[in-house]
Amino acid sequence: MFTGRFPPRLALAIVRGASLFGCGEPSFAVGDCVHIERRVLGHELTAADCSSARGTFDASERIYKIDEVLEGANAPCGPPQGFFSVTFSHEPDDVTYCMSQAE
Repeated sequence: MFTGRFPPRLALAIVRGASLFGCGEPSFAVGDCVHIERRVLGHELTAADCSSARGTFDASERIYKIDEVLEGANAPCGPPQGFFSVTFSHEPDDVTYCMSQAE
């Protein structure tokens, strides 16, 4: 029977779980380079080496530099700051990454 109160251990587990998803710092910062990996259920950003960036028309090989990090998973980016600009909504971090192709 539910009495309307959570056991202390369960309440602590819920708080810890919330801190892992969407309640922390963004995974990447302005100036970081990333690669967009295609996954079964969408896309994911992975860290990339900025020095290995080269101009390419192949989107699967492209390395992006983060130009801006905005709060909120669906925040609008400003005008493009470079070639092949991308707006990446990252729900786990609850941020929007505004990126352009790294040079």
